[in-house]
Amino acid sequence: DPPFEDRAEFAALEKALAGAHRRWATGTLLVWYPVKDPSVSGEFLERMAASGIPKQLALELHVAAPDGKRMTGSGILAVNPPYPLVNEGEAMLGWLAEKLAQGPGARARVEWLTE
Repeated sequence: DPPFEDRAEFAALEKALAGAHRRWATGTLLVWYPVKDPSVSGEFLERMAASGIPKQLALELHVAAPDGKRMTGSGILAVNPPYPLVNEGEAMLGWLAEKLAQGPGARARVEWLTE
């Protein structure tokens, strides 16, 4: 459970996820990541999309617009996600974004990185 205080921790997460997928390619894998600076988490997702691992779904909840100073959202990257997460994730996160909003920019995002 790294504190994600520098960009190298995302690289460690990528390596761990790739290793877990090599050992258990059909398993459901979930990793949590913070959204403080959207460019950092965005780069992580771009690298994961290019990793060759299929069936990656990114789910993010933002309680406010990112300011680069504090964590305003978090995400889960799901590999081989279960169907309820795929089918209901956007509605569930949209509801949470509305209820937990701390200012403008609160939103939910669900996106397939790879299929």
